[in-house]
Amino acid sequence: MSEEQKTVNSEQIGRAMQAAWTRVKKSEARLWSEWMTIGEGLLEGRNWAMRTAGVNEPAGRGYVTAYAEWLHKYRVDDMDKSVRAKLLNIMEERAAVEQWRETLPVSERRRLNNPDVVYRKWQAATKVKKPKARPTGEAGRAAAHLEAANERISELEQEVAARAEPLEERVAALTDEEWEELKRVEDGRRFALKAQPKRKRRRTPDDLRAELDARQAATGSEA
Repeated sequence: MSEEQKTVNSEQIGRAMQAAWTRVKKSEARLWSEWMTIGEGLLEGRNWAMRTAGVNEPAGRGYVTAYAEWLHKYRVDDMDKSVRAKLLNIMEERAAVEQWRETLPVSERRRLNNPDVVYRKWQAATKVKKPKARPTGEAGRAAAHLEAANERISELEQEVAARAEPLEERVAALTDEEWEELKRVEDGRRFALKAQPKRKRRRTPDDLRAELDARQAATGSEA
């Protein structure tokens, strides 16, 4: 591929990333495919920054400056750094992550899109734990109990993180049919509210007390 073709291809990938990130921020869509488009752009930006800086690895002042220029050019520099880092990690292991996602129920796959959460859950589900030398006796039992408790805490934290999605993410995950149904229900509710006659506000005890005081004052002035 010629340098001109590389430039054109890089520009196209960057523009696609920018458009996907704009849609994500506006909550028009937070689908896995959108994040993958953004990830492809970040990978291309990293490669472009290395070429620009003349380095073979993503490190060094020249690379950092060039990469920041790429992020700013395509307006993705406002992305959370942790999300960006986890998304790059996912892109490096994309085939394995995609294979793991296919084992999940469809409902969970639709909901599980945030790169930060996806990467943590993928690691927890697939990483191989090295056996550790355990102390014996009472100390060994205490250590095993502590390790089991820490693992359970980690699992619960991941479950909470996966379930505590912002409302806009859950709305973005709706199918077209679910979205249309939601709109029909909301339109019907608004129509019903408009059709209802306006109710007169009930008098409160304070209103009655004010009226009584006014009458008493009027009676006193007449006397």
